[in-house]
Amino acid sequence: MNRFDFQRVQTAMRALGWTYFNETESPTLETLRDTARHLLESVAQEKDAFVEHQIGGFRACWYPAGTVALTFVVESEYSRTKTGARLPDHTAAR
Repeated sequence: MNRFDFQRVQTAMRALGWTYFNETESPTLETLRDTARHLLESVAQEKDAFVEHQIGGFRACWYPAGTVALTFVVESEYSRTKTGARLPDHTAAR
């Protein structure tokens, strides 16, 4: 928490016009720190390998050997394919 740049997160949220819940302005630095602390404490309590909690742009993860990670996510995407499934090849020559 001491090395995480909450000011940078707040700047990004303001630039994107992001708010929490029904608020009209982006969260304060104190609110951002409290949100992150809550997530870190929740994954630390579970202590399950690769457990991940997310809220308000933050993602907290617990990894083996007690490593905890905190990130702020602006954009992400996950995809799961069936075994052997292939994505279409859109790189064909024209």
